[in-house]
Amino acid sequence: MEYLQKALFLTIAFVLANGGVAEEREHSYAELVRIAKRDNAVDLSKISDSFVREKLDADLLIELSTFEDQARSLNAQQLRLGPIAVAILERCFLSSVGHSSLAMFYDRVGEDRSSTHKAWADQIRHHMSDGREGTKENPYTAYTTVQAEEFLKHDGYSVIGSLYEVTDESPLILKVTANRDGQRSIDRFFDMQSAYEAYVVKTNEYENPGNLDERDRVLFLLAFQGDSAAQVSLGTSLLSSGRSQEARRWLNAAARSGNGQGHLAAARAYVDRALHGAGNQGSRFLNAAYDQYMSTINRGLEVGLYELGYLFVRGYYGDDVRSRGVEFLERAAKLNDPASLLALARMSYEGFVVEQSFSRASEYYERAALQGNVSVRIEYFRILSNPDTGLSVNQQALDWLEQAAEEQNAEAMYELGNCYARGCLGKPNYRRANSWYRKAVKTDPNNSSLVNSVAWTLSVSNNRSVRKPRYALRVMERMMTNNEEARQSPQFLDTWAAAYAATGNFKRAVELQSEALALAIEREDIREEHLRAIREHLESFKNGEKVTESIP
Repeated sequence: MEYLQKALFLTIAFVLANGGVAEEREHSYAELVRIAKRDNAVDLSKISDSFVREKLDADLLIELSTFEDQARSLNAQQLRLGPIAVAILERCFLSSVGHSSLAMFYDRVGEDRSSTHKAWADQIRHHMSDGREGTKENPYTAYTTVQAEEFLKHDGYSVIGSLYEVTDESPLILKVTANRDGQRSIDRFFDMQSAYEAYVVKTNEYENPGNLDERDRVLFLLAFQGDSAAQVSLGTSLLSSGRSQEARRWLNAAARSGNGQGHLAAARAYVDRALHGAGNQGSRFLNAAYDQYMSTINRGLEVGLYELGYLFVRGYYGDDVRSRGVEFLERAAKLNDPASLLALARMSYEGFVVEQSFSRASEYYERAALQGNVSVRIEYFRILSNPDTGLSVNQQALDWLEQAAEEQNAEAMYELGNCYARGCLGKPNYRRANSWYRKAVKTDPNNSSLVNSVAWTLSVSNNRSVRKPRYALRVMERMMTNNEEARQSPQFLDTWAAAYAATGNFKRAVELQSEALALAIEREDIREEHLRAIREHLESFKNGEKVTESIP
């Protein structure tokens, strides 16, 4: 009785000393796992925090990855999965790979414990994605590449390849590329910050004779352990620093392991070598790139179709086989690959390699625009509104343009100005047109090309209701006096001079146009028709004539 009274007194004293609240003792990782096994329910975030705090280190992760990779390779031999699954879960209870493997083993031997591990695997996958979208900005979580890939496979995806990227929030983001049912590939991202920190500790144990930065040391560690995602990223990093031969070795190693991103990166490395300093060996490197691209394509990565198609249509494999590039681009377009759709749209518009067809270009542009890229939607609107195409603006294109303008896209605002000036879906509305022109400049006053386009339209339009030369001169004056790079542009000087001429100051117009002509003659990148136009404008200003064009 005396013992109980003393115990009660000590308990009350402890509670009072802690503000009247008895603190709950923090459980260790091992205790949390025991509770989870007993109750089949526990807060997984607590297990995760304790795992990172108490157990996570590079050696454990390397062992875990090795066992998970073995389990993945033994899916068809389920009787052999039991011991490996146990080894995985001994190292990390939060491995969905371990629980899924043990569930398959129990299914095979006919034990009802299978359902328990299936449930744990589902809970862990939910924990990996809870409140996350799998985007680069809001990635899922994982400790190993195998866990990330298993996560996607559970959703019915086939993994194509993977590599590591870096963001402002994390130095190690795993990008896994996958597809499902022959559809276009998708990218899903997994934050591996906790694993990265453990690997950094490990790399500090070794010398660093190459003076590599922290991230590259981690990539080297993982690459030597056979992590193909690290091999891709390391190879890419080495390539950018000029160590091309070493880079290709790592990329080829990743490709041999079946990593589609490895094939793609190796193909790009061979193209880079072929186009820069390969001499008479260029064709050999292009052929090596072709083989890697074909492996990329066979893995299901449509970007390989686009890049190989581009090389063919640009004549790198010879003028007589450019049409093969069109075939590759069309295959990618069937998967709604945005880059391929846009390439085919521009080729059809210009009549490059394929027969010129504005209607076919419009179809490709529309399909590309449906993928959501704002710049493509603006380009689509421009070809529809170009009177030389014989096409007409539709409501969908106008809706996209207005949506972009609402999102403060100045280029869209400028095109809306053109639209209302032309009356693209009805009668012209010059008040709204001029309002949009001014909004465009106000929204992005440092966009020199945009300011130049607005000023040119308002200076030289043959439509009196559109012309606003004083405003055009004001915005050009501000830009050309504050932007030295713009001041060296013959085209911008041409517009500046035209604005002066439009306000009646031909003396200043001649001065600026003479300067524009002198710069244009010095520049090798000025096309002949532009040089001719600059000369013609100079003669007009000397004769006291304004420049007028039928625009917009």
